[in-house]
Amino acid sequence: MIFNYSFILTICCMILTYSDINRFLPVTVYGKVTDSVSHRNISGAHVFVVQGEEETFTNSTGEFVIKTWQKLPVKVTVQHHRYNKEIRNYSSGTKQLEITLVPGQPK
Repeated sequence: MIFNYSFILTICCMILTYSDINRFLPVTVYGKVTDSVSHRNISGAHVFVVQGEEETFTNSTGEFVIKTWQKLPVKVTVQHHRYNKEIRNYSSGTKQLEITLVPGQPK
């Protein structure tokens, strides 16, 4: 009887497609943040999908990588104390976000 259950379980697992399995994996968002006036990289910008849970900061070259368990599309928020906040929609698991921040007071 145990053999029958394990056989059925094996068949069920084989039926799952790649898209079925892939929806349970986190999405990795890649991006780069630059100044809209000088076009220089912005380091230390706060980037998040869910504040306090799925967040990171840009590195010295303005780049960031963040993993999220949220279903696509997600809203990626970028904040820096010298710039206005920017919110972008991210709907592809392969493209890199290019975000330019406008100097000024955060909104």
